[in-house]
Amino acid sequence: MRADAFVLFPDPECLESERRTSQDNGRRRQARLRGYLPPPREKHCPPRPSDGLCECCGGPTKKFYLDHCHETGEFRGWVCRGNTGVGMVDDIEHLEKRIAFLKAYEKKVERIALIKAVHEEQKAKM
Repeated sequence: MRADAFVLFPDPECLESERRTSQDNGRRRQARLRGYLPPPREKHCPPRPSDGLCECCGGPTKKFYLDHCHETGEFRGWVCRGNTGVGMVDDIEHLEKRIAFLKAYEKKVERIALIKAVHEEQKAKM
């Protein structure tokens, strides 16, 4: 088929890939405009949960949002809309779950830093 030929039924996987790339670009642009580090590209993040549950509150959701640290730009998890800041502030239970999620992320970052330090120390001894 010619490269410039019209495709009546495009490949759904190709369309999904283009849509996600567009979302990535939009997220990164918004982050720069708001003055914080942009999130990682979706292709560099773990896959979305297949069970349909939010990684923060554990509630079911049809659409996931990429949660990332605004200071470091690191991926934290896939969350529901209620954990993006929009619906979170009115519900104490939601806030408590969000705080627990952030504390667990913080501990994970500390463990990774400790592991890296140990590896660097072992390399230095060799």
